[in-house]
Amino acid sequence: MDDLKALVRDLDAMIANAEMVETTGKFYSDDCVFQEGNKPPRTGGRSATRSI
Repeated sequence: MDDLKALVRDLDAMIANAEMVETTGKFYSDDCVFQEGNKPPRTGGRSATRSI
């Protein structure tokens, strides 16, 4: 459980520092789906961030 808490703290810190793109490489699966507002969803995890 301590490992999970450490990961959550790392994720929170990265978000607080506006490092959202970097979080995808560290915390998100390659098969996740991203969607912002009404834009079409992007799939592919890390590869989806290349268009950001």
